[in-house]
Amino acid sequence: NTLKNRFHGPSESSQRHGFHFNPNTATPESLALLGFEKGVVRRIERYRQKGGVFKTKDDLGKIYGMDSSFFQGIKKYIQIPVEVQKDKNVQHRQTNLTRFDMNTADTTAFIRINGIGPVLARRIVKYRDKLGGFVKSEQLYEVYGLDSAVARSVLSLAFVVDRYEPAKINLNTATVAVLSAHPYISGSVAKAIVAYRFQHGFFSHIEELRNVVVVTDELYDKISPYVSTGVSP
Repeated sequence: NTLKNRFHGPSESSQRHGFHFNPNTATPESLALLGFEKGVVRRIERYRQKGGVFKTKDDLGKIYGMDSSFFQGIKKYIQIPVEVQKDKNVQHRQTNLTRFDMNTADTTAFIRINGIGPVLARRIVKYRDKLGGFVKSEQLYEVYGLDSAVARSVLSLAFVVDRYEPAKINLNTATVAVLSAHPYISGSVAKAIVAYRFQHGFFSHIEELRNVVVVTDELYDKISPYVSTGVSP
């Protein structure tokens, strides 16, 4: 019976739990309630975690192990927001495009590039703003869901100006909430920084961050451009 259910879709009773859902945001519990087989649910989760996006209903049907008859029955309940659909096969006229500054460009500059739709463009700008600005162009690869090939297309036109100064967080006044809002600083690291400040007093120079136990050399190199002590050199 187990093998039969696995390869011939869910039971008739499970198919009665029909309700509209977005395959890009539906929880594993919701998918199970709809009758999706456990293995398929896991593959959907992995696909989304790797940055995959379902832009059409049929995209969901391509998941390995999806029973075709079950999918046809569930297809009518799939709802994908229009903005996600617009990113499907985006056709842009990528001719005579001029280079642009990644830190001053708005979403329209990114949308002109093949493979970038409104959703990804907003995500790039949002990530840039959370960082405080890009200090090197390679940070673009950190944007969630951005394919590396598309990122390379962006970087063929986008650039970061030399000696760009990003927005900085004052180590001597920032709260845990402010510190942890930065993409590179986790909640535990933020707490450790604030605890160090309370114990040792104000930071006189940013190199003191290296004294915070949880701040590794790699982490220091990432966050040092984004912090200051508020003390003039």
